[in-house]
Amino acid sequence: MEHQDKGGFDTETTGPADAQLASHPALARPVPSRPALAHPALAHPALAHPAVAHPAVAHPAVARPILSRWHFQTAVYLGDTVAVLAAAAFSFLAVNGTAPSQSRAACVAALVMSLVLNCVVRAIDRHPSDRGHPAPSSAIKAALGWIVGASPVLLFAAASPDLSDPRRTWVFAWFATALAFIIAMRMAVAHAGAALMRSGRLGHTICVVGSGQEAKACAALAVKLAGIVPLGFIACGDPDSGIVSNIPFLGTLSDVARLLRENRVDELVVAASSASQDALWSLIAELRCLPVKLSIWPESVMLPISWKATARSGGELPVLPVADVPLHGWRWMLKDLQDRTLALLLTLFCAPVLVAIAVGIKLSSRGPVFFRQVREGYCGAEFQIFKFRTMHMAPEKSGELTLTTKNDPRIFRFGAILRKTSLDELPQLLNVILGDMWLIGPRPHSPLATASGRLYADTVLQYAARHRVKPGITGWAQVKGWRGPTVTAEQIEQRVAHDLFYIENWSPLLDLRILVMTATHGFVHENAF
Repeated sequence: MEHQDKGGFDTETTGPADAQLASHPALARPVPSRPALAHPALAHPALAHPAVAHPAVAHPAVARPILSRWHFQTAVYLGDTVAVLAAAAFSFLAVNGTAPSQSRAACVAALVMSLVLNCVVRAIDRHPSDRGHPAPSSAIKAALGWIVGASPVLLFAAASPDLSDPRRTWVFAWFATALAFIIAMRMAVAHAGAALMRSGRLGHTICVVGSGQEAKACAALAVKLAGIVPLGFIACGDPDSGIVSNIPFLGTLSDVARLLRENRVDELVVAASSASQDALWSLIAELRCLPVKLSIWPESVMLPISWKATARSGGELPVLPVADVPLHGWRWMLKDLQDRTLALLLTLFCAPVLVAIAVGIKLSSRGPVFFRQVREGYCGAEFQIFKFRTMHMAPEKSGELTLTTKNDPRIFRFGAILRKTSLDELPQLLNVILGDMWLIGPRPHSPLATASGRLYADTVLQYAARHRVKPGITGWAQVKGWRGPTVTAEQIEQRVAHDLFYIENWSPLLDLRILVMTATHGFVHENAF
């Protein structure tokens, strides 16, 4: 469990700010206030209009949907599962006169086939609500998935001499009943989704990044499409040239990350006709670092006709997808639930150790048990990270950052043991439970962290891409040896590269591997001091 701040930015020597630690509520959570997207690419002269004074940010007049497409997709797959299970129970009762709960084999078969159906249907149509398919099309694909998934079972039932006639009859009755139930369920869910879209309670929210005729054309088309909800414009030029109907001006490029934190934005569509191609691609490279789906309005960029022909259509905006969210939907929920649950269990398991460490700190040095420091988290939001205090309390000049060094005289003896074994990081389990962090993820850095005299964001172009997920207590970079003080540009580049690998390749198995590597040789390290 690393820390770049070990030997780097663990500045526990404090002035008035730390004097408040003795009386502050230990779990108080600050309100994020950090401005976003300060990369030089966003200040490109072609992306700005120097003569324009942007109006104050307006709150959208557009009704914001409560439900997203992910909610609708979840309802679709749950509906398929209910249809298969209900068909199994109905047909079993009709054939045998008893409930299927009396047959363990029937219950297992029903559960397995519901999972098989979901897997096959997802393979046939990975985005059942993303392309504007009508109800009959959705029902046909689900029916095809059931036929493909259940066919091996039907063939086995027909050919197996050991299968009794009632069971064989039930299998065939189940197949036919489930086919009818699945079609009916898909039709019902699709019509319910269409009604929710018309009422404005279900939709795909977008923000148009740009101004001028291209942005205006994009927003005007979005207004006409069912299920697409344009929240407003994010200007990179004169906002007045892109106003459409009641779609408001939301702000400038520096407001993007804040908007993502405060609103549910499903997709950013870049339509900046006033920018040069170089400036536009610089803008796109920067926006790729944000935790949101990113697309390009085809007329904004000079692309081959064949590329533009691949733009999404069929009830959708004709845009070119550029980047997707690395973890979203069920994957995000699974990861969040997994890490919070593990953090809670570890906190309870380690409670005696935590109490013993707190007592040891109090006996070793005057001052609070916990040390807090501002770190950057999800989407660049700042939060207070918790650690056990390992340094003597001492005044520090305002505005100065005193780096921690090896054998630092400010570290008291018991604190040195905590730092060497990384036990001072254990309070970050509270950050995980509170939702600021994950157990496993890119390590959170201080906004003031530097390498070779330059801020991390200025050293590595894709540095901000680490903020597409929550930070973690341990991570892929740390178990691979990239921990401790960051002095050179190569060190932060390697950390970012390992962090991005983790983000793009996340799986529960990868998390398990990192946990095992952390437990076996991740606590004590030569760079932990």
